[in-house]
Amino acid sequence: MPLFAFPLYLFLGRNKFRGHKKSIRRKIDAHRRKLQENKNQATSNKIAAASEEEKVFETLAESQFFSGNQTRILKDGKAAFGALFDSIRGAQDYILLQFYIVRNDRIGKELKDLLLEKAKAGVRVYFMYDAWGCTFLSKSYISELNQKGCQMRPFEIKHKLRNFFQVNFRNHRKLVVVDGRIGLVGGLNIGDEYCVSQGKRYWRDTQLEVTGPVVHSLQASFLADWSWATDTTLKVNWTSNGEVGDKRILGLFTGPADSRENGSFLFLQAILSAKKRIWISSPYFVPDDAIMKALELASIRGVEVILLLPKIADHYLTWLASFAYMPEVVGYGVKIYRFFPGFLHQKAFLIDDEFAAIGSANLDIRSIRLNFEVTLLVSDRRFVSEVASILEADMKQSELFNPKDQSRFGTPLKIASKFARLFAPIL
Repeated sequence: MPLFAFPLYLFLGRNKFRGHKKSIRRKIDAHRRKLQENKNQATSNKIAAASEEEKVFETLAESQFFSGNQTRILKDGKAAFGALFDSIRGAQDYILLQFYIVRNDRIGKELKDLLLEKAKAGVRVYFMYDAWGCTFLSKSYISELNQKGCQMRPFEIKHKLRNFFQVNFRNHRKLVVVDGRIGLVGGLNIGDEYCVSQGKRYWRDTQLEVTGPVVHSLQASFLADWSWATDTTLKVNWTSNGEVGDKRILGLFTGPADSRENGSFLFLQAILSAKKRIWISSPYFVPDDAIMKALELASIRGVEVILLLPKIADHYLTWLASFAYMPEVVGYGVKIYRFFPGFLHQKAFLIDDEFAAIGSANLDIRSIRLNFEVTLLVSDRRFVSEVASILEADMKQSELFNPKDQSRFGTPLKIASKFARLFAPIL
């Protein structure tokens, strides 16, 4: 179908970052070197001896696990935005913010007013948003922040002829750093819908607040993105505050600028290293073939494989595509729970009793290959138990997927799901 396929290819066909890949890699590598040079006080917080599983994750991250961190799981929008606003109010030097979507609604205005207040008090504010994700954000929102002491800049593909049509390579990270001391990572963007806690529009999401040495790795990621997008460098705090807790955490920053397909490898390593259980919560389930086989093989090995997905859709094409994958993995013994009280937007997974992760990456090909994502992997049994309790509570508000239930929808759903699967590489 060349008349349709070629125009679509112009917009969606590329999965390599090409010249930009080299450019952003230079920025990433430069800030990683800076992070390494300024870790003298944090040397004791870096884990020297790692298990075999940890070494693989460290290789993917091109970094190491840090000890001495504290964590706080923020289970809903009220808790997440409360923590975000509290950390901003306490800022003394600078605030780094990075979001895929920003809305000029109640939450967006509250954030804007707070940032303007801090900028007036002399705190430096650097706010990066994705140009595609914020297509409908009003220009007045951006200009007001820029005119009153903040710096709000887009992450967008450089406007060269070969990139003119591209909508791939989005920065999907949701990341905040305050004074190099406090970090927040997770699935929440800036918008009122993330605060709905009941009713038909209920939005179920999770954010993670961290303090300790690992915050500097979040900071290094932001600086690399900012430097590439704006061609400027920022002066930030690299002095370690020492150990503030007992959690070991690794920051993984994946995307199309990676030298390997680290987004896919992250999920593959998580699934293949599991001995007893691998639980994954994701709003979308559009995996590549390798992840499909890994899930099936893990179940064959006797691992408890559980996928927690939404029953309610927000993007119907992606939601339909998932029906083409679910019956296959269920046939191998994978359990799929579909969350029904509202839309499940949570991105988290746990491996046995050893590791748990919270971040921005979905279990779909776009997050695996085309988007810039952030994941914090925590090696701590108590943290894993805390995440497991949250996922178990979500499962109690979910129904177990049975392929036979699809039969009541008949042939139309089968045709629609197979048609949607054709678009899997860009969903």
